[in-house]
Amino acid sequence: MNNPFAAIDARLSNIEVLLIDIKHKPTDLEIPDSTPEVLDVGGVAELLKITPATVHDWKRKGMLPYRKKGDRTYFLKSEVIASLDKPEVRRTVNRKKINTL
Repeated sequence: MNNPFAAIDARLSNIEVLLIDIKHKPTDLEIPDSTPEVLDVGGVAELLKITPATVHDWKRKGMLPYRKKGDRTYFLKSEVIASLDKPEVRRTVNRKKINTL
């Protein structure tokens, strides 16, 4: 009888190797000056070359600082860029309302 956990263990090992490769891969992120200072989820995803789902995940984990205005979520480009310096640090960000948008 095959061990059902062997397949799961093999897949988790592959995922672990991929995550280690991603973590140690040098980033070639070029941030154009034309990018607006206030970004939505799609803008952050485009800026960082990740999926919108990853932006939501990083936001939920406290890895990306954000602000709320009603039902909309906004990010400041300068804060997003600053958060890349310490991606392994998990931090909680107070949600601030934006009154100037």
